[in-house]
Amino acid sequence: MRTDAEEIDRLARRFLWAGGRTERVIHYINWERVTSEKAAGGLGIRRTPILRAASLAIMAYRVLLRPSMVQQVFGLKYKWSGNPWELPRAQRSSRNWRRLCEGHTLIRQHSSLPEVRIGDHEWWWELTPTTKPRVRDMYQLLLFA
Repeated sequence: MRTDAEEIDRLARRFLWAGGRTERVIHYINWERVTSEKAAGGLGIRRTPILRAASLAIMAYRVLLRPSMVQQVFGLKYKWSGNPWELPRAQRSSRNWRRLCEGHTLIRQHSSLPEVRIGDHEWWWELTPTTKPRVRDMYQLLLFA
């Protein structure tokens, strides 16, 4: 069974190659080539599953490190201390909390330092260690991981 992100990619491929027609057509170029960077000869179209993962990671970064009402609600509901490195995994959690935990896992896998400088509200990345992370940066990191 395909995920929604894979279905979106499938529809994009069909539109690109067939132009909306329903009959089968020849694929003159590989999808990997189409989704590569423009500088590398591709069209620069982003892969939806990787873009989704990058968006989840950035959303997790924002919720975990920036004080907000969402952070307070999650802290009370899931007994979270506010430490961005320790998220409690609840058995019957909401979809939003599960997505936050998924983004948190991606951040932990791809952060370059073992800890976070909580006072500065900066998460350090392998790709751009001096700036705040963007979806574009996380996408590049996940694409080449």
